[in-house]
Amino acid sequence: MGLIVLALSNASKLILRHMTLFSWGVVCVFIRLTFLWAALEQLIHLFVGSVVTLDSALLSLWLATVTFFVSAFLSNAPRWHLFSHRTRSAVADYGMVFVLLLFTG
Repeated sequence: MGLIVLALSNASKLILRHMTLFSWGVVCVFIRLTFLWAALEQLIHLFVGSVVTLDSALLSLWLATVTFFVSAFLSNAPRWHLFSHRTRSAVADYGMVFVLLLFTG
């Protein structure tokens, strides 16, 4: 819930006032790696030492893979020639949210 509040309040602008863009980029990489590691850890747990059936584990792996590739595709929206620049920018910024809502219901 705290991350949602920070995102809605655009707290990153406050942080950028006191950090260089390089430092901000390094922090972003660490945050992304943390979330990626947590997701991979959960997927590995499904296949090793879990009471979940193989079918459920493979479905989870499939959904995670599709979510990743669709999100990566939508992040390239500013390079598209469709729609206005503002729309493409919104799709690139909020594409991951749309994909997560679509695949998790």
